[in-house]
Amino acid sequence: MDDAKTVLARPFPLSTTEDRVKALFETLGRVKKVKLRRDEGNQAFRGSVYVEFESRDTAAAAVSNPPLRPNSKTESLEVGVMHFYTY
Repeated sequence: MDDAKTVLARPFPLSTTEDRVKALFETLGRVKKVKLRRDEGNQAFRGSVYVEFESRDTAAAAVSNPPLRPNSKTESLEVGVMHFYTY
């Protein structure tokens, strides 16, 4: 993943799928890849995702204007540029 085009977003419900995340973020621009973060031991979903966009501008837009949390009408997701986080 290209760190400048990738964001870390959270929190997501445990029922989240890659397709749902992609649909949510494609309202901002083209999504290249989605990765659900999983626990190394039991592979349980950790409630956060990596989203790689086609462009840096779209990643920046996701940080400055994050989409709403699933099942919320008022609360936005927490979204940060990938290079601030570790894998």
